Amino acid sequence: MVGLVIFLLLIGSSLHGVLCSTFQVSLVQTVQVLRGSCVTVPCSFDIPSKYEGNLNEQCEAKWVDKDKRNPQLTDTNAVTGDLTKKNCTTTFSNMQPDHSNTYYFRLDCSSSLRETFTTAAVTLTVTDDLPSPTLTPSTLEVNDGDSMNLTCSAPVPCPSHPPNLTWTPTLGYSQETLQENQDKTLVKTSVLNFNASYLHDGENISCTSVYKKQDGSADASFSTRANILCRSCGQFEISLPQTVQVLRGSCVTVPCSFDLKRKYEQYLNGGCRALWVYTNSRDPRLTDTNPVTGNLTEKNCTTTFSNMQSRHANTYNLRLDCNGLKYTFKTASVTIEVRDNFPSPTLTPSTLKIKEGESVSLTCSAPAPCLPHPPTLIWTPKLGDIQETLQEKLDKTKFKTSVMNFTASHLHNKQNISCTAGYKKQDGSSDAALTTSLIPDVLYSSKNVTVSVSPSGPVLENSNVTLTCNSDANPAEQNYTWYRADGGQETVFGTGKILNITVSMNRKSFFCKAENDVGEQHSNITHIDVLYSPKKVTVSVSPSGSVLENSNVTLTCSSDANPAEQNYTWYETSSQPKVNHTSTQRFVGKRIQLTKMAGPLIFLLIGSVLQGSNCNSFKVNLPQTVKVMTGSCVTVPCSFDVQDKYEQNLNDNCEAIWRSRNNVRQLTDRNPQTGDLTKKNCTTTFSNMQTGLTKDYYFRIDCQSPLIWSFKPPYVKIEVTDNFPSPTLTPSTLKIKEGESVSLTCSAPAPCLPHPPTLIWTPKLGDIQETLQEKQDKTKFKTSVMNFTASHLHHEQKISCTAVYKKQDGGSDAPLTKSLLPDISYSPKNVTVSVSPSGPVLENSNVTLTCNSDANPAEQNYTWYGADGGQETVIGNGKILNIKVSSDMRNLFCKAVNEIGEGRSNLRHIDVLFPPPILLSSNCTKTANQLNCSCEMEGKPTPVTHWFLNGQPVSPSSQMVTNELLNGSHLRSIITVNEPQYRDLSTLLCFSSNSLGSASKQFFVSFLESSRENQGLILALVLITRVTGFVFLVFAVLYLVWFHKTHHKARGIGGDVNTDAYQMKEKKEVPNSIKDVLYANSAALTQAENHQPGTGIKCTNSTYENVEETRECSGKKTEHLVHVSVN
Repeated sequence: MVGLVIFLLLIGSSLHGVLCSTFQVSLVQTVQVLRGSCVTVPCSFDIPSKYEGNLNEQCEAKWVDKDKRNPQLTDTNAVTGDLTKKNCTTTFSNMQPDHSNTYYFRLDCSSSLRETFTTAAVTLTVTDDLPSPTLTPSTLEVNDGDSMNLTCSAPVPCPSHPPNLTWTPTLGYSQETLQENQDKTLVKTSVLNFNASYLHDGENISCTSVYKKQDGSADASFSTRANILCRSCGQFEISLPQTVQVLRGSCVTVPCSFDLKRKYEQYLNGGCRALWVYTNSRDPRLTDTNPVTGNLTEKNCTTTFSNMQSRHANTYNLRLDCNGLKYTFKTASVTIEVRDNFPSPTLTPSTLKIKEGESVSLTCSAPAPCLPHPPTLIWTPKLGDIQETLQEKLDKTKFKTSVMNFTASHLHNKQNISCTAGYKKQDGSSDAALTTSLIPDVLYSSKNVTVSVSPSGPVLENSNVTLTCNSDANPAEQNYTWYRADGGQETVFGTGKILNITVSMNRKSFFCKAENDVGEQHSNITHIDVLYSPKKVTVSVSPSGSVLENSNVTLTCSSDANPAEQNYTWYETSSQPKVNHTSTQRFVGKRIQLTKMAGPLIFLLIGSVLQGSNCNSFKVNLPQTVKVMTGSCVTVPCSFDVQDKYEQNLNDNCEAIWRSRNNVRQLTDRNPQTGDLTKKNCTTTFSNMQTGLTKDYYFRIDCQSPLIWSFKPPYVKIEVTDNFPSPTLTPSTLKIKEGESVSLTCSAPAPCLPHPPTLIWTPKLGDIQETLQEKQDKTKFKTSVMNFTASHLHHEQKISCTAVYKKQDGGSDAPLTKSLLPDISYSPKNVTVSVSPSGPVLENSNVTLTCNSDANPAEQNYTWYGADGGQETVIGNGKILNIKVSSDMRNLFCKAVNEIGEGRSNLRHIDVLFPPPILLSSNCTKTANQLNCSCEMEGKPTPVTHWFLNGQPVSPSSQMVTNELLNGSHLRSIITVNEPQYRDLSTLLCFSSNSLGSASKQFFVSFLESSRENQGLILALVLITRVTGFVFLVFAVLYLVWFHKTHHKARGIGGDVNTDAYQMKEKKEVPNSIKDVLYANSAALTQAENHQPGTGIKCTNSTYENVEETRECSGKKTEHLVHVSVN
């Protein structure tokens, strides 16, 4: 049957050849050719088999136009292929525009075979412009270090003269090939291979095709270009806040950072300037604000402007001006708003309702527009510990927070708690103080519970009294309970705030209990003084018992009464008064009382007689001088005396008259207000004093005849001045340590008693107590004492006291100020670490660490600590420390010390970049069905891993591989090999790499299997190894001697290879199993005691440099793993 089928197929094939062999031609439809150049038209044909005998060397290929007449293109020196092999491919030279046409192929083999093939035609187009080369890919987005392949393709109209392809610039090496399209036309390709660099970012790369001509004209060239965009090479970018607000007259800090293309980083140096310009201008602005900019070499363009005024409000862009680099960042701008009304600080929470005894944390936040001069935050009153921090928003602007922690007390209820933000100004105007307050609602149990009794004082027994229970509580709604406390027992006898009771000698001690939702409190016991007649009257006899007649006995009458003073009357049983005695004690008491009073009475009488003999005279007490501010009032303290005989004339009709020394001027037009003259008080207040009233004055009393008297001398000088003395600060200078108590006293004269000056502290730092005091001459002065605890925030902060005097002449009130700058000694604060260069640094690079702090005194000792591995280790001293960083030393802090104390910075982490070594924790475990190998590595940038089974790569996306990122630099990769895969497994390699290097580890798979399946054999090998160890040691020593003589430059190669030994790019290059890694697995390892899974046998710890060197380990007779790297 099979033979029949083959026979039929052969017959069918023969019939097909006979029936289907016709005149056919294969031509490309269109060919473009450059004027003056050659062109090749690919062509093949077929003819009926009966004519194939006519194909010989006499045959000619002719090309005719569509009219099929005379041959064309005869002037192009046409060269045709072997027609006997049905190849009619023809090359035409020096093509011109008049050759453009559509042509048919004609085969001319004498009269026996002449055929024009009309089944297909070719159109030749002669042009001056050929298509430009094609670049693949057409756009280049690369990363620094990428390996790139760029392909340039150009048509080849004439294979004998293909175009010349050139790359500009030449970034690497190129490979050229000639390829064939489906229609048999050709294309030339040039593949450029290069490693992308940040220097290429933004560069244009072009490919030019050059075609030679045969008509003597110039060669023709066509170019295509592509722009290289490096994604990881930086861009011109800037980070700015959209808006910053500043108080007029103050400074402002604009947080700013920028980035630029890496190829321009070479121009960043100390000569660069940061200019702030309007959006469409290059002219520098804000130059009159003394701008101070950060380190531009570290791409820090943060700038502080001083003394900002309204004219500076605008929108600004940063312009970077360096030698060789001038660029205006327009992707972001900042709007600076200069305001007179700055937002008040924010209190969190804004309302406070809390129970007494609970902890309270109040946070005051205020914008800090100027980093060198953040606002001063002051709590009034200061109720507890305060912690201040300077924090950062998302847009990098700063705000200052002050957190006050205290325990709520009933004393805080309804007490105004305020936070004041003080902003310094630089235009000479007063500092700005902005305040936000809250009134806390503190819930507390009843306090100060007392009992009031009405009527007060002693009351008669069985009288009605009203008891009131008074207390202070929040909430005020309370329950009141009354208790009687007589006889040592407490008995409830009523409720309610007010209680009406009838008192008796047995009901006179009470207290009340006040209660609300929060708690309760008792009052003290209140005793009512109840008056009652004698009760429990008894007689006692001494001596007791029987007595002889006519003996003397003492009778004592005892009783209970209030009041206790009593008269006692004795009666015989007949009820007739025989003896009427007054208590001896009472009688003695009267005599003692008279004895005590005798002395004072006699003294008073004698004093009265002496005073009467010394008659008074006319005199007055006045200060010598009183000063008063122009337009203000003044009080002249004054007292007088008159002779006794005129005192009866002192009455309400008396007048006080003040006259100048020469009697020219009286002060009657100054609305004088005088004291009570009947009490000899002539103190007088005069209003709206003016400079012309400065004179010496005396006092005159006019009480009508006969009492009219001018008291002169003395005189009082009233001095009206525009230059009033400023208040006095005590102490005048302040030098103190932080944490110590400070008491500042501000004193100012108070010339006008009805209107003493107002004393204002700026800033208000604590509790303030004011008093009005008197000098010896009876003039007054006002004092204000401010008590606070010294803080480093107060250091060199101006503390001023202002005395404000009211005027009565319509002028503005007059403020007079006295200030001091405190010198506060404090330990280092705000300790920070700055690192140069900032950003990531390579391992083993040198960095400069600077410990910055604020302290007084500034002289400090600095100590540096490393904080890696959970331990703190001293690594150096000094404000500036130069160190070499490594992967083991990335976290550190500094400690600043002065004579007051010390401060520590926060932990500073340095981003160290290092290649990824494979850690010793890498291992393999084997079960009955699976082999699991873990490869752990640590590197920065984060490493990637590749696994190779039997020399073949395993796709990272394979289900066999799982990767776990333990932290930013520590990676664990686990490969799972199932049975029966691992039965045929001979090599297993883990390869880790990042942009800085790579490392590999060979896992001993066969050794692992032997350790699991042939434990008995391994135990035997262990025993044999120990017995023969000494013999092997001798051989090892001899071998080492020979080895050093013959291989004095050798370096040992270990099972763990660091990447400098052989390089693998992150793309999936498979190591050649013969060239790249040579290995040998031992059938039985003699060192069985070291057979932990995944552990290689290391010859030395050194890394070889010459990749062509291979060395074997000396020593015990075992086969070892050997790695060879071949370039």
